[in-house]
Amino acid sequence: MLRVLNWNVGNPSAERALMQCDWLSRQAADAIVFTEVKDSAATRLFQTVLANLDYRVQYAPDPDGGYSTLLAARDVTSEVDLPLSVSPSRVSACSLNAAGTPLLVIGVYVPSRGPKAKRNVAKRAFQDAFSQLMRDVTASSSTGVILAGDLNVVEPHHVPRHRHFGGWEFAFYRDLLDSGLVDAYRHRCPDGSDHSWFGRSGRGYRFDHVFVTEDLAPTIQDCWYDHTVRETRLSDHSAMWVSLSLEGRSR
Repeated sequence: MLRVLNWNVGNPSAERALMQCDWLSRQAADAIVFTEVKDSAATRLFQTVLANLDYRVQYAPDPDGGYSTLLAARDVTSEVDLPLSVSPSRVSACSLNAAGTPLLVIGVYVPSRGPKAKRNVAKRAFQDAFSQLMRDVTASSSTGVILAGDLNVVEPHHVPRHRHFGGWEFAFYRDLLDSGLVDAYRHRCPDGSDHSWFGRSGRGYRFDHVFVTEDLAPTIQDCWYDHTVRETRLSDHSAMWVSLSLEGRSR
């Protein structure tokens, strides 16, 4: 069983990162994607703790002080440098071998809508570049692909409906499906109504996602959100888990 943990840790203070690490040390994850991290004492703590837990950690700080994605996994065969032209520190990738199955794991943190003066500029540029990247990756990869992260978009028929999202944001979600990826949560829970983040109005958003290539969809055994980490304020996002049954499967 390959267990993937996807969690927006919310650019924590060092104190909160210690509590997050304590929670993490009691989990059983094979691959971990942490989004909304910066070059900080908290991130350095994550790197140290994860290395001590026998994970291989991949993290590149943003040269302009922005956000990055931290990826940690076991059974890693190599780090992968994906040719993303916009904000490359927001993406981390590695190849690993799980139960004899080679996989490409990608972590991503899509920008939020941004300040009023440049509303959606960085987000749209990143989405366009990343959509093309995923089309290229899925078309050329000889292995199964797992994509996990905070996309800062919701699915087109999200409940509740959020009218402020534009068609181009829903198109980004559809682009991932059109590139040959499957929404793991929707595959496992077609009628599910989980939300991973809540705005000030109390309205929920399913921002955090895991996608897999179509060949991996039949191996999804479970997909769920752990809301306790949000309810206890370890982060303002729920953690997302996906379990894949890969034993005896090879490609």
